[in-house]
Amino acid sequence: MEDESEIARAKWLLGAVTVFLVSAIISYREFVYVARGRDTEATVMKAYEMRRDQLFGLIPIKKLVVDYEYTDAENHRHTGSDEVGGDWSLPPTGTVPVRYTQGSSRLAGHHNWLGLGLFGASLAWLGWSGFWFWRHVSEAVSDKKPRRMK
Repeated sequence: MEDESEIARAKWLLGAVTVFLVSAIISYREFVYVARGRDTEATVMKAYEMRRDQLFGLIPIKKLVVDYEYTDAENHRHTGSDEVGGDWSLPPTGTVPVRYTQGSSRLAGHHNWLGLGLFGASLAWLGWSGFWFWRHVSEAVSDKKPRRMK
């Protein structure tokens, strides 16, 4: 019975590690944007409406896709595209702020809050599971009497 409890705790810890690693991979791009991203102004090339379905197609959501072109710090021209809410209005100047990294870009201010939230929750779960597992193992080890050699 005691072994089953330890195995269950080890499974919880392994599950927490797995979710933590998956969420770290998902939120890595967000950390790259924060740490190494650069800001610039981009020219809007085209903007068009698109309908996205959420909740298995039950909830239609109107999105606006913005295609833009920007120049990086090395004076190379790049194109990009990002989605915004359907109520977003194009700026009258025809330019938008963009945050870019090597090989990707997005409109400034867009964040993957779901990925970061999942990462934070998995970090808390990993800490809780690790503490729970460590406490159980340390109690089991401290209660055992040392073996005598014959």
